Amino acid sequence: MSDGLLMDEVARMQLQAIYTMNDYMECPELREQIVNDFQINIDNTLRPVLEREVSKLYHATKATYTNVLECGSEGMFVGQLVGLLMSHIKPQYTDNVVHITPRESLAYLESHFGKKTTTTIHQKQKGES
Repeated sequence: MSDGLLMDEVARMQLQAIYTMNDYMECPELREQIVNDFQINIDNTLRPVLEREVSKLYHATKATYTNVLECGSEGMFVGQLVGLLMSHIKPQYTDNVVHITPRESLAYLESHFGKKTTTTIHQKQKGES
């Protein structure tokens, strides 16, 4: 195993042992990465499916001369309905992006919180000082 891979694995273990998802979301750099990762996943997976299905709905509606949303064009219809659906999606954030670049993520967390150790975390969880 190369030194870089070994260092990444050690950083991943530290991330898992010391920090929580709440910690990741509290750190501005990681929160931005996590939110962007969620948005990219939605844009790459859900949005195309919604656009395709809503487009089918538009054409079926147009063929029967019923225009549910009173839209003049397919793009307007698809955009309004997809926008409406997307605005009601509750984000389900994951820490996947944190573990892709573990040393960088660990550096952000240490910069934000200061160095934490597993001892510090255990004391915090038990309510000790």
